[in-house]
Amino acid sequence: MAVLAFLFLRLIHTLYSIAVFASSCWKRFNFIPPLPLPATRRRIPKHLAVIFVPDHDIHPDITHTCLLESVYRTIDWCRELGIEKVTLYDSEGLLQASATTIHHHIAQPCETTVEHEYPPTPPLSEPDSRPVSPEHIPEVNPYTVISLPRGESKAGRRRHTAARNSHGPMTLYLISSSSSKQAIAAAARSICKLEFSHSKVSADKFKLSVSELGQRLEGKDGLPPPDFMIVHPMSPSKYNRTPLELHGFPPWQTRLTEIYHNRHIKRHAAWMTWVLPQRFYSARWPVPLTEMEFREALDEFAGAEMRFGK
Repeated sequence: MAVLAFLFLRLIHTLYSIAVFASSCWKRFNFIPPLPLPATRRRIPKHLAVIFVPDHDIHPDITHTCLLESVYRTIDWCRELGIEKVTLYDSEGLLQASATTIHHHIAQPCETTVEHEYPPTPPLSEPDSRPVSPEHIPEVNPYTVISLPRGESKAGRRRHTAARNSHGPMTLYLISSSSSKQAIAAAARSICKLEFSHSKVSADKFKLSVSELGQRLEGKDGLPPPDFMIVHPMSPSKYNRTPLELHGFPPWQTRLTEIYHNRHIKRHAAWMTWVLPQRFYSARWPVPLTEMEFREALDEFAGAEMRFGK
């Protein structure tokens, strides 16, 4: 009886694998390329979050190089599209440790187009504005903020090139798992401590409202919630069969976030992931975020319907 059950389950698994393989082949031959990056879409996110999922089996130096490459690409694409806020996340804190490197890189003049000219050092900010250099926010919101000023081109006075050669300001947030549940607990303790210092309310009668905690986490000095998120595994073949995970991303800010799970695999090798064991096809090199994948995600966000209810 056990043998029959095993054979039956094996048959079901085989039929399922064949169905998935046929579906992959169908999608491959009927693949519609995404719209170009500068194309007009129904909507683009105002605040984009990208979760980078590194592979611990790959050498840390290789992972770090690939991670920075993905970050630089993402920032360039977002500035071209006019996305005002970008949050970049990795659970290990590699991005926060590289905040100075990222800031120096994106503050340099653009080398790909001679018409673009970015100031080597950001201009002076207003007294009440956030500083341009990386800022570590202690205790309640342990993340790093980099404010990028407006970038103008040498041909900015020309009407036909002014719009395409200028970039609006952008706020870049670099966060890790320490910005997640730990930040919520730290915010709650901070509010409780502040309340006790200004009143004589006992601990038993103190009540923390959801709106008050949300204001602390998402307010002026908090992390604003993204309206779109891309989950990018840097070793896609390793995560092609796993369900969606946020890998410790701050849960409070994702209540109304549209999520795109990027499981990109080379299309000609996709069938291997369902036929061969993982050790035969698992890539030993991390995969950076590509423009094709970024455009696919934007197209999916543009076509999504978000119903917030009452």
